[in-house]
Amino acid sequence: SETAAKAARKYLDSQSVPKDSWEIINENFFEYKSMDCRFNLAYDYTFLCALDPEMRQSWAKRYSELLLPKGVLITVIFPICDKVGGPPFAISESLVSELLTPVGFTKTFSKSLGPGEAHPGRDGSGSSPHTTVCVWTKE
Repeated sequence: SETAAKAARKYLDSQSVPKDSWEIINENFFEYKSMDCRFNLAYDYTFLCALDPEMRQSWAKRYSELLLPKGVLITVIFPICDKVGGPPFAISESLVSELLTPVGFTKTFSKSLGPGEAHPGRDGSGSSPHTTVCVWTKE
């Protein structure tokens, strides 16, 4: 959203980060056309779980197109549970791996988040779904 983009710009400006070292882009993920602008890093925080399951392969393919070779994709995988329907749709680390591996990503890190590491109700305590963070590197 433009609200989030403005907040990110304001934060980076307040941190004295050189303006030529970052750019905030507010575009439709699937329609963004500037292929001369590919990225070193992408952060996916519960985006996949909001997408219709039929769009999952397009999600993986698009990250493969947008990231440079050796680029890093950080995924926050939630909700990991047995729920039916959505959004949010239940996903899993193995599902994300099945989507990203065929398009050239290798998982380099994985951590299941517990209490104090994930939002309350997302930490796997009791009967709540849990969250896992994975880091992937593009070939």
